[in-house]
Amino acid sequence: MAEGRTPKLFRCFCGCSELCEQEIKDIVMGRTDLVFTDARVKQMFRAYMAQFHPNHHTRSHRPGQMVLRHLLAFDICKEILEMPPEERKDSDRWEELLNNCANYSYEKMIEKAKASMDPNPDTLVECLNVYMADVKRMFSEDPHNYYEHFKEELLKKLQQK
Repeated sequence: MAEGRTPKLFRCFCGCSELCEQEIKDIVMGRTDLVFTDARVKQMFRAYMAQFHPNHHTRSHRPGQMVLRHLLAFDICKEILEMPPEERKDSDRWEELLNNCANYSYEKMIEKAKASMDPNPDTLVECLNVYMADVKRMFSEDPHNYYEHFKEELLKKLQQK
């Protein structure tokens, strides 16, 4: 870049932040799990989904809504695992986690692990880690490719230079 030249900034989908060209390229070239590890990418992906794939609250079974539910469930699992072990069982996030589980079998698996926490707290940790890994896998195998579409929209921003 020429000296003294200001880099062009691009607005996020919701207008909440600005991105330079290199940041967009990093996201586009990055792996899918970036949405799980980078809070800013997650925020932008959620804004993208709200703008380009809005869902009505009465139709939460729609694919776009399920992708967002997977992200929320992942975040709740992570939050619970970051709590001190003695506080996990009494967390107020359990109901929300169970309501956003990918399916009934995961809900039952998590309920069973939570119920067995007292004699064996490691069971819950293992269960939530398995669930989080499965959520990442489901997200990366999403047949609707929402994350790939998100990256395509970011590339379009670069082409608007």
